[in-house]
Amino acid sequence: MSRTEFHPAKLGAFVIGALVLGAIALILWGPLNDIWQKRYVIFFDETATGLDPGATVRLNGVGIGKVDSIDLFFDPTQTNKVYSAVVVQLNPKSLKRISKGGESFDDMLKKKEISAQLGISGVISFKLDVDLKIEHLIGNEYRAWNRSEYQDYFDDDWIPARESTVAKVMAKLDEV
Repeated sequence: MSRTEFHPAKLGAFVIGALVLGAIALILWGPLNDIWQKRYVIFFDETATGLDPGATVRLNGVGIGKVDSIDLFFDPTQTNKVYSAVVVQLNPKSLKRISKGGESFDDMLKKKEISAQLGISGVISFKLDVDLKIEHLIGNEYRAWNRSEYQDYFDDDWIPARESTVAKVMAKLDEV
């Protein structure tokens, strides 16, 4: 019976290879994957009850991202109003495919041709998600934000928010 010899160089190469593969897997599929996600903040002027971190962000029913966090944002410039500040992460590969007449997602966002609203993702559970829509907004349809107003709290660009259908229905029920 022959005896196998110990080769430290082979063992070292195997360990280094395993560490490199582990690091690549962590970057591609682990928590470090979020580094490449494009982040935006949406200030909703309504309750975010039913919206949870991890909820889907959709454009025309197709998931293009997820909700990262939900916070409250106190706005002293508008008579001390409190907004639901929702930070979303959008997949850059999905954003590259979204264009209108050769304009990129960010170009459309700068022209205020993209807006967000809360949508119902589960009728029974009443879970919410974020629905994006491509449409030209008029100035009085959303609250315009300057980065200086929120940069101490959020580093991200903002997406205009529209009133959700749920909020419209609740307002009508309050009138009755």
